[in-house]
Amino acid sequence: MSKQPASVATLDSPDATAPVVVVPDGWDPTQVQGLIVVGVIASGGSHEAIGYAFRAAATRGGELILLYVLEGAPTRPDQPWYPAARQLVTRALDGWPDKFPDVTFRTHYRLGDPADVLARYSQVADLVVVGGASSTPLGKSLQELSKCPIAFTGGH
Repeated sequence: MSKQPASVATLDSPDATAPVVVVPDGWDPTQVQGLIVVGVIASGGSHEAIGYAFRAAATRGGELILLYVLEGAPTRPDQPWYPAARQLVTRALDGWPDKFPDVTFRTHYRLGDPADVLARYSQVADLVVVGGASSTPLGKSLQELSKCPIAFTGGH
């Protein structure tokens, strides 16, 4: 049996328009680090998630990490995945830094399983933000693995 989250802020339904925030059991809100992590995905569904993450970082006075995870390893050792990932992240930013000039952000690029990588980051983050629904395979895995709240921002 999988671990159930302590609380869900809104219903995650096909017609939901507000983000869904899931808070894991054992999360201690007094132990904040000032760090928001947003997963940037190749399918282009990251714009809403990035906007939510910038707003959260601005509201909290926190730092933002944009995290791109390439699942698995490149098919060839010389495959240029990193430049393509940088280009995707740059497009996904689409003006957010101009709207929130006081938010400090960094980009990280990793290889691996997205749920595992995001869960590792959740150990030091106050919030993990992802596009899509909490009912997706990624969403379900994150709910089991995350150490901090997760905001699901679209694609319900």
